[in-house]
Amino acid sequence: NISFRVHARNTEACTVIITDITGRIVSTSDHMVYTGDNSMKADITGQPAGLYLLQLKSESGQQVFKVHLQ
Repeated sequence: NISFRVHARNTEACTVIITDITGRIVSTSDHMVYTGDNSMKADITGQPAGLYLLQLKSESGQQVFKVHLQ
């Protein structure tokens, strides 16, 4: 599992999409974020070590984070 924190300006639904470096989607999940800091988790159990991109999409926009899985 990957744990991460997100600061939200609004309470809203969001989608977390994790892709490997080739662009293949390895995980998607829907979450609710609330105004302020939010702790979240995403499951990429069984994926090999390497670089992944975590994309957080909501009505307010999107953010992309690099994740290095060891």
